[in-house]
Amino acid sequence: MKNSIWLSILFVAACGGSPRPEPTPTPEPTPTPTEKECVKTGCSGTMCSDEEGLMTTCEWRPEYACYQDAECKRQDDGTCGWTQTEALTACLASPPAE
Repeated sequence: MKNSIWLSILFVAACGGSPRPEPTPTPEPTPTPTEKECVKTGCSGTMCSDEEGLMTTCEWRPEYACYQDAECKRQDDGTCGWTQTEALTACLASPPAE
C-alpha cells in the first residue's frame, strides 16, 4: 500500500499534477481555386477584370490612352485592377491631347 501511494505521488509530481490538454492542431490552409488571369477589356480597353468580353460604352477620352501601357493584374485584395504606378497617376492627371 505504501508503495502504491509513493508511486502515485511520484507520478503526480513527474506529470505536473494534472494531464495537459493536447494542443489544438493548426488546420491546413484550404487551397484556393486557380484564379483567372486579369485582362484589359471593355470597348476602350479601360476595364481590368478576370472576366473577358465585358461591354462598356464605345467612346474615347484622352485619359483612356493612359491605360494602353498600364499594368492590369490581381491586386493585394485579390481583385483585378490597374497597378497605380507614378506613370499612370501622372498620365491620368495630365492626359495626352487627342
